[in-house]
Amino acid sequence: MDSTEAGTELREGDGEPTSEQPGPPISNAQKKRDRAAAKLEKHKSKKAKSGKREEQWTGDIDRQNPAFERYYKAQGVFADENEWNEFMSSIKTDLPTTFRVTGSKVSAKDVNDIIQNVHVPNLTGLEYEGAKVDPPKAIPWYPGKLAWQFNVHKNVVRKVPQFKKMQSFLVYETEVGNICRQEAVSMLPPLVLDIEPHHKVLDMCAAPGSKTSQILEALHSSSSDASSSPPGLIIANDNDYKRAGLLVHQSSRLPSPALIVTNVDASYYPNIWLDAAGTVLNFDRILCDVPCSGDGTLRKNPIIWRQWGTASGNGLHNLQLRILQRAMKMLVPGGRIVYSTCSINPIENEAVVAAALKSANGEYHLVDISSRLPELVRKPGISEWKVSVDKEAQNLATSYSSYWESLSDSQKRDTKITESMFPPSDAASLHLERCWRIYPHLQNTGGFFVAVLEHTAPATTALQRKKPLKRSAAEAEVRGTPDPADGYPAPGHLAKKPRLESETKEVDVEMTDASEMEGDAPKVAPEEKKQPKGWVYKEDPYTYVDPDHPNVQRCLANLRIQITASNKESALPAHNLFVRNSDPTILRSVYLSNDIVKAVLTANEPSRLRIISAGLKIATKQEGSGRALAKLKQKEAAGDGAVVTSEDAEVFQKYRVLNDAVALILPYMKPEHIIHGDMGVLKVFVRRTYPLAKEFEEPYKGTFEACGEYLMTVPRDEVDRYS
Repeated sequence: MDSTEAGTELREGDGEPTSEQPGPPISNAQKKRDRAAAKLEKHKSKKAKSGKREEQWTGDIDRQNPAFERYYKAQGVFADENEWNEFMSSIKTDLPTTFRVTGSKVSAKDVNDIIQNVHVPNLTGLEYEGAKVDPPKAIPWYPGKLAWQFNVHKNVVRKVPQFKKMQSFLVYETEVGNICRQEAVSMLPPLVLDIEPHHKVLDMCAAPGSKTSQILEALHSSSSDASSSPPGLIIANDNDYKRAGLLVHQSSRLPSPALIVTNVDASYYPNIWLDAAGTVLNFDRILCDVPCSGDGTLRKNPIIWRQWGTASGNGLHNLQLRILQRAMKMLVPGGRIVYSTCSINPIENEAVVAAALKSANGEYHLVDISSRLPELVRKPGISEWKVSVDKEAQNLATSYSSYWESLSDSQKRDTKITESMFPPSDAASLHLERCWRIYPHLQNTGGFFVAVLEHTAPATTALQRKKPLKRSAAEAEVRGTPDPADGYPAPGHLAKKPRLESETKEVDVEMTDASEMEGDAPKVAPEEKKQPKGWVYKEDPYTYVDPDHPNVQRCLANLRIQITASNKESALPAHNLFVRNSDPTILRSVYLSNDIVKAVLTANEPSRLRIISAGLKIATKQEGSGRALAKLKQKEAAGDGAVVTSEDAEVFQKYRVLNDAVALILPYMKPEHIIHGDMGVLKVFVRRTYPLAKEFEEPYKGTFEACGEYLMTVPRDEVDRYS
């Protein structure tokens, strides 16, 4: 345990447990373990009642689809019949479980060492029903060997004690944010974005948030711990409000003052202002992990075998192209876009990239990333493909001209097939071979596609948009869509990312999903969904406080935070504190952002961007403190001799630092309120959540008898001696 991870709030006890208080309180760590276990039991009990265990509904699915086989065999993307057979055999098997250790956490090395030195040896040499069971293995291409893969069946996890112990470890570490359940190929896009701490990043289709978490890790990578506030920014967006809520939950495991979550249509993402003069925010990095047919996830979501048809990919092509083209309008010269899908369909992949490049008038090119991640087995992008003009892949066209000539006048009016779906005549000049195609049989993964585009326009010729002097009424609408005055067309309809049938089903939560199904969900073919009638944006406002206001000063003093210091680095940037209510003098909960997040929140109407979360909640008013003050005032009013002074009001208005903010707040705490504990002190807090001061030995007993806010650190050498 590192010092910044051992931050613990100390409170003075007020008496011995009575008969009404049976036994000591359960520790916070134990409560988290119990909650995780309760979630697992809840899923298991629902399964038992409904009789629909995951093996039953997935096992009944015939993993065959003649249209799928006809379509992909006709594309000729495999070298020979043998490779085609390998591909088909692999894609019909279940996907291995993969997870990664969160790289920016101070405990990342410790967690990885536990996996490597404790669990892997315990799982080596095991057998189940006479067959050898492989232990987890590090994914060779992931930096730092911080990603792991299981190749075992769920039955092994349920019935082999060593695997059950590993599962409990993963569930708990996921709960506290040290591990992220994520499909292996889904880890690729953030790695090739090459994010640095100062970058301004947009994740256009972010839910459920595993890639957003990776981006946050990269932004915080300048420090060995999470205590630094990066100068950069990430805006994570999703068009579906419920999925955006899941995104907020997922990203909370790596709390950051540099995060904003929005809920708008990515294909019409609005301009973001940075000041009252109308300076537009352009991004250094943009991730377009767009909605897709999801046929690369057949191993994880076998229900797609029943649903798959060529209409899904064809129908999504235009939406995917609009999202990528919108991203290209928001990138700085020299910036980078990563376009990715969990599909292997060229209509959703190379066709979209080729059409976007041709529309960019030479301002974009594909980046050659062939030297990146050399241990990753992949294939290059393709320059020739065929377009299915029916749902069953019976008729495939090779060129738009020949397809168009084959249509009658009425068919020409009704066709949804567009020219951009076909290979362009100059495909070779676009260097589509620089894209990555990941197939299941290459390295026991899902299917995936990655392309990296770079903005090559010189900075002097880059379009610098300014906020229009007159805005139309559409600008104030809660949909957050751009005004046509900005040079973008008004939207026709908003296509949202739906769920797969498998997302709505109850599934058994075992080793394959230690994070309660919060791994990557494929962004699949959209069904038209509208917000409920009369639905409006109702998020609380974002109001920055005056750092010199007495209430703010009292709050920070109560938290023992330095607001002035000889060393500027030691003083909390109080000018970046805000609250989620309209009155900046009412401090129920206090949030912190960095400078650029503040610029975005103050220069834009939150309803236009539909901002649903921003910054980091660092402190909250202690429950009961207001009631205690009210009782004192009642006694004063009743003439009981009580007199309420300003000192009384300050004493009763207690605030506490939240656990998620400990690492960030610790450098700003007054040194005299940071307790350097030992393992004896830590053991008391593990046994009891609210121990009494007299339970500690001196000198801690005397320190704890004084009321106030403290953070405790335990030196690493102390922990190592007891490991």
